[in-house]
Amino acid sequence: MAPLELLTKNNYTLQEYNLLEQAGLEYWHTNILDANKVSFSAGFGNNKEISRKIAYSEFLERTKFRELKNSDEFTKTLWGLDKINTACGFAAGFDETNTITRSIGEALERWVLSKWIDENFAMTQALPSQLTAKLDAASKWFSSQFDEMLFFQKDILIFVNINPMIFSICATVGFKNGGAYLGSSVKSGSNPNWQHALLESFRHVLLVKNSQETGRFPDNKVRYFS
Repeated sequence: MAPLELLTKNNYTLQEYNLLEQAGLEYWHTNILDANKVSFSAGFGNNKEISRKIAYSEFLERTKFRELKNSDEFTKTLWGLDKINTACGFAAGFDETNTITRSIGEALERWVLSKWIDENFAMTQALPSQLTAKLDAASKWFSSQFDEMLFFQKDILIFVNINPMIFSICATVGFKNGGAYLGSSVKSGSNPNWQHALLESFRHVLLVKNSQETGRFPDNKVRYFS
């Protein structure tokens, strides 16, 4: 079944926006809304195809996670949901090796953030003046939406089946109207993906501004800092 047919069949709709006017270049944001017009998954890229591909991948990931979370106890234990009952560390995609790498990376990203926020382990802070020239047009626009932006980064070496792998974890904290909006990302290799972290910070501004409070994770996490 084609992705658009799958969405329509399950009462999901596609919402898209092009940042051309704001950023000066084509950057597409794809949002998949549920029957209540609440965002279920999203994607971002420098063309519509990439943006949709990421949104569809996240849609499949979250749909499968909901299915697993509502399954029998044996299945939930098999997937580790008896230990951590969130989708942290889950990934879906169209290439098996890349999807496995992203799954490992997301779990590692959450671990690094917990060490940083909860246990005061250090991440390296980068000065905005050092990064400005390196940021793409969309990243610069996201950053400009805040009163102040802080950048943090950490490279982590792990071993997967005795094979060494380096992941770059980065975090952005955007300050706006008295609140702090955290964004984060992970990428294999040692080049941080600032664009996605900045995108997350900006998405969290929109979440607080445009949606109803649920009291559930991750909404409660975003609102706590904001």
